[in-house]
Parts: sequence; C-alpha cells; structure tokens
Amino acid sequence: MKYAQTKPASLWAGVLVVLIALVGGIGIHAIYAEGVITAAFEGRSIGILNDLLSKHRNSKAVPPTLDFYLRRADGLLGVYVLAVLWLALAVWAAGSRDRVKSGLRDFFLKPTSPLSLGVFRIALF
Repeated sequence: MKYAQTKPASLWAGVLVVLIALVGGIGIHAIYAEGVITAAFEGRSIGILNDLLSKHRNSKAVPPTLDFYLRRADGLLGVYVLAVLWLALAVWAAGSRDRVKSGLRDFFLKPTSPLSLGVFRIALF
C-alpha cells in the first residue's frame, strides 16, 4: 500500500470520535465541574467526594481554598484534552504504520539531493 493513499471514511470517523470526546469532556466540565466541586467542598455532595475533599483539606497545614480546587479542575481539563489528542495520534499511527514506515524509508533512503536531509537535520536539532 502506497503511503499517499488514504481511507477518507475511516479518517472522518476518527476525527468525529475525537471531536465528540473533546466537546463532551469540555462540555461536562463547563456544566458540572464548578457545582460538583463547590458542593463537595461544602460537604453537600455524594459521600465519597465529601470524604475525599475533607481528607485532603485536613491533611494540609494550611487547608486549600475553593479557588484552589477549581483551578485544579481546570488544570485537569487540560490534561484530559492532551490525553485525548495523544490517544487519537497513537491510534492513527498504529492504523497507518505501513504508510509512516514507507514514508520514512522513502525520505531517508531515496537518492535525492543532500540539501533535503541537511535542512531536515537543521530543523530537527
């Protein structure tokens, strides 16, 4: 299989799955995160979240504020977005392993001008 060929239907299905995961995660965070964290901070959420936050707050010399937990949730959203994108890239690379391998083989082993490899090395390092 030549690396220039693609399967557009599966490519668009993969893009759609990644977009749904990203929009879904960001939407859930935007709708529920602040309310759930505030309720757990005040002890009005489900038992396991209340216990988790109270144990964390009691283990610190200076108990964290509500703003601390809300900022942490925003940071975890960033980790979630990066994890979804990394997973999508890993699935794509696994699915197109032959194309990537033949593309790298062509780039490094095909007789061309030394300028292309030299420019690549400068850009890489």
